[in-house]
Amino acid sequence: MFYTRDNLHQLKYVMNEELKLVFKYCIINKLSINLTKTNYMIISSTRLRPYIYIPSIAHKSQIKYLGIYIDQNLQWGPQIQHINNKLEKNIAIINKLRYFVDLHTLKQLYYSFIYLYLSYAIISWGSTCKTNLRKIITKQNKCVRSIFFGSVAALVSL
Repeated sequence: MFYTRDNLHQLKYVMNEELKLVFKYCIINKLSINLTKTNYMIISSTRLRPYIYIPSIAHKSQIKYLGIYIDQNLQWGPQIQHINNKLEKNIAIINKLRYFVDLHTLKQLYYSFIYLYLSYAIISWGSTCKTNLRKIITKQNKCVRSIFFGSVAALVSL
């Protein structure tokens, strides 16, 4: 559920009422909600730290929604860190395999292990400042150099 309101007390009231309706709907339709996986987050400016208590649901400062990490200030640090961690692991795999497979297979591995993390939901997190993206760009360049064994002439043909 997404809801916006300027007044924090109204937000709490409306969300609690909506949650009651959701629970009622689930009971009528014999559905269950896994409360250990259910959480809420209040998105606000970095100066304000509003907090409301919604019974039975955990408050989080960052959440994973459709594979994208979002924090309460809409800054992309957690998403960038997640992508960076994935790239580190997958670059290590490509580094080990590059001695045993041909260039075509390495390019397929690049698109399977690296490119998918770089391109998924880039429209949202890709507009962050260049300083945040520098780590990811460095990792991508390292991977491409690794595939071609550091040959600059080969980079042009990619």
